[in-house]
Amino acid sequence: MAILLAGVAFVDPSPFDAFPWLAGSCLAVGVPLAAWAFRARRRSTSFAAVAEWTACFVLVAVGLFWAAGDYSSAVGTGRAQNIAATLPQSADVVLFSEKALQSRVAGVVETACAGSGFRYDGLTLVMQAGDRYVLLPAAWTPATGSAVVLPRSDGVRLEFAAPGTAQVGGC
Repeated sequence: MAILLAGVAFVDPSPFDAFPWLAGSCLAVGVPLAAWAFRARRRSTSFAAVAEWTACFVLVAVGLFWAAGDYSSAVGTGRAQNIAATLPQSADVVLFSEKALQSRVAGVVETACAGSGFRYDGLTLVMQAGDRYVLLPAAWTPATGSAVVLPRSDGVRLEFAAPGTAQVGGC
């Protein structure tokens, strides 16, 4: 039964959306049970037994990776949806940079500052990962989908303000 569920999920994974780990787990559990059942019913040569258990091990590994991959994909999707839902309540970020970003991001206003670099308004900080800042436009949607990833350096400064209170322009 477990192997049958895994086969169904392989062909059409949509019934398993509520439990993304289930299909791979069915394969990982069902294969050794089936191998044990077949092995208990008959005796085979040692070469055949080694081949059976090797195939069983490979299928269990595939099932475990499948379950882990589906689970991590569901967690990542959920976290992305949470970030998108809470973005309007996130702090506004004004980015000051010695160098121009060299990219146009919808909803972000670039202002050249006299002799001191550039100012970017309309951003929110999503996270700092290692030595990188990940910023999204305040009006970001999955359809517009551009993010700004900047290295943390002395040439980059961030100022934070309550949502909707940052003043556009002025260096």
